[in-house]
Amino acid sequence: MITAGERRILRKLAGESAEIGGSALMDRRRKRWRRLNDLEAAGDEPLLLIYPEGSWREIDRHLPLECTGEIARSFELSLRRNLYHHHNFGDDFVINGWFETPYFVSDTGWGVEVVKRHSEVETGSWKAVPPLKNLAEDLKKLHFRELSYDRTLTSQWFETAQETFGDLLPVRRRSDFFWSAGLTREVIDLVGLEEFMLLMFDDPANLHRLMRFLTDDQRNYMRQLEKLGIVATNNAASHIGSGGPGFTSALPEFDGSGRHTFRERWGLLESQETVGVSPVMFGEFIWPYQKELAAEFGLLYYGCCEAVEGRFEYIRQAENLRAISVSPWSDVRKCAGLYGTDYVLYRKPNPGHICVEFCEDSIRATIRETLEAAAGCNLAIIAKDLHTVSGDLSRYGRWSRIVREEIAAVSR
Repeated sequence: MITAGERRILRKLAGESAEIGGSALMDRRRKRWRRLNDLEAAGDEPLLLIYPEGSWREIDRHLPLECTGEIARSFELSLRRNLYHHHNFGDDFVINGWFETPYFVSDTGWGVEVVKRHSEVETGSWKAVPPLKNLAEDLKKLHFRELSYDRTLTSQWFETAQETFGDLLPVRRRSDFFWSAGLTREVIDLVGLEEFMLLMFDDPANLHRLMRFLTDDQRNYMRQLEKLGIVATNNAASHIGSGGPGFTSALPEFDGSGRHTFRERWGLLESQETVGVSPVMFGEFIWPYQKELAAEFGLLYYGCCEAVEGRFEYIRQAENLRAISVSPWSDVRKCAGLYGTDYVLYRKPNPGHICVEFCEDSIRATIRETLEAAAGCNLAIIAKDLHTVSGDLSRYGRWSRIVREEIAAVSR
């Protein structure tokens, strides 16, 4: 499955990754991220991280991909992306001292077809076509998702990587299976966004029934994964929630064994779609169910693009809450006052200042405000939701340089 030429390419990339992953620089970064997530970095210089996300499409065109086989090309892309990130972005990105292959899992769905109508524009918007029209009747159609685990395909990818370059770069298996346990995205898939909002007024009882079903389904989904023995910890360079890597002393080390539970992992909860819902209604329709799922994880990261400080009276009830998103639409001063040193503040500047028109003045102003407001906090600054660089691949390196200049200016 891997040709001799592909093997040479992958071994070269794996060797370079292993060297960087085992370097003193990576060790220092791991310690700094662990210190941050352990709430010991109050007043330290903030860590920086860039997540290119959708803009990888533009970057990938400039990567010298040479492998042609499906598995080989996937391995090559993963290795080259990490190396490109390390050499060009200037942030505090961590390269692991190992390579990860996925667990291949599928599920039966909820018993109804979830359709999304996409625009004709590449990477454009989409709208859910809700399968549930009358909750009182349609809720009867739903059933819990049942998982299927493809052991053969999982082993094939793992063994191929192991045989190709495992002597240079150890291979481990890990998948996240789902991004968020926040539930509201799933509700919208089933009933639609506008309908979701109206149901809070028009049919609250059946909306509660739907939220109960989705909560129980999520818990059942997690139990199935644990029973299959394929849950690995995410206490390493894994992306946690919408923040940084998950290094912490509070959770077991990642070893790729898969013999773990979700209570040994970080979890993410968010509810971006209900940003226009009052805190009281969030507390009635969303938080009671999210609070149950929060307890399923070892540590909790809350929030993504939404400003969550107005809901802090609720989310602070999660005893394992450790990190909170401070989005571009958050009041960073209010957040710093509310969260103090009890949580990690993952500050996300406005991605438009990078993606649309690179605006150095706006970037500097945002960073200065953040550094002043969050002085003495456990702080990381994350550039994310970056879905284009408008063809200018230098922007991420320039952003890191500007942010570091502002940090240095504050330190003088």
